[in-house]
Amino acid sequence: MLKQIETIGIKNLAKIARIKTIIIALLLIAFLVIEKSSVTYNAPNNQVNVFQFLWLMDSIYRLEFWFSLLSPISYISAVFIAADMFGKFSEGVEFDDTVNDSLEKIGLCVGFGAFAAIFLEPNLISWTSPEPRIIFNFTIESLTIGVIGGTLIFTNFIARKLKRELDEIV
Repeated sequence: MLKQIETIGIKNLAKIARIKTIIIALLLIAFLVIEKSSVTYNAPNNQVNVFQFLWLMDSIYRLEFWFSLLSPISYISAVFIAADMFGKFSEGVEFDDTVNDSLEKIGLCVGFGAFAAIFLEPNLISWTSPEPRIIFNFTIESLTIGVIGGTLIFTNFIARKLKRELDEIV
């Protein structure tokens, strides 16, 4: 009886976590659109008035706009993968497989996002300018996120290896 109550509680918590995570991801998308439209029009302090927001349609024709979305979209994808993981928990899918798959996908998303922020975005944007050059945008944030992505992938690799060894013993 106690085990059923605990299972029901965990499923409800997972449903709530999934809903909250999806709301956060949607808010991040809205903030991303506002931020990118303000950067395109050089608005002070990332403040966007109604006309600049409506002129966002003009900025989507610029390659810089699309190149600058590589890393944020990767990070937001990681948030949606986390929401999917919570959804699987609420449906009662086995914990080990769900966590391993989700950790690997989240690690790949944030790792690619960091790689894009450091190497891809600056160079792709630079190559669209009249004087293209090679640029690396090393920031503490991007490097930290890249290390976390690598850590998630490595942890998943170790967990899968340990599980295989334990399955061979049993």
